[in-house]
Amino acid sequence: MFCSDTDTEVIPYLLSRELARLQVGVAEPNGSLLLQGELPRLQGAYALAVVWAELPCALVVARKAAPLLMGLGEGEFLCASDTPALAGFTRTILPLEDGEVALLTPLGIELYNASDERVQRNPSLLSGTEHAADKHSFRHSMLKEIHEQT
Repeated sequence: MFCSDTDTEVIPYLLSRELARLQVGVAEPNGSLLLQGELPRLQGAYALAVVWAELPCALVVARKAAPLLMGLGEGEFLCASDTPALAGFTRTILPLEDGEVALLTPLGIELYNASDERVQRNPSLLSGTEHAADKHSFRHSMLKEIHEQT
């Protein structure tokens, strides 16, 4: 039995159980399967980005009732919860839809729906500067938000 005082600890616990069960990196090359086995057990909204040692060049992202965007940069993939976070790095984005999971590797993005079926969707371009965040003189938005709270 697993007990926790915070819901944030539950997700890594469930994923570690699934990793042990699937032996990802040895028996299962598709990292999205890791999340697909446990996501139906989660309640509430989430936006997840998961990395693990067995697939060091991969990132698995998933969302339910919370925003999550993937940015396609030059030789890199990014993820964030809002366009201003990506605007300074890329103009090409691919929003994740509710219930979707994506596997990001150096070879590209594999997108899957809630039934673990492969989905094809074209990215879109951010237009103009309307998506750029006004950070004033702060290096990033989080520092600005912390300063505004004090």
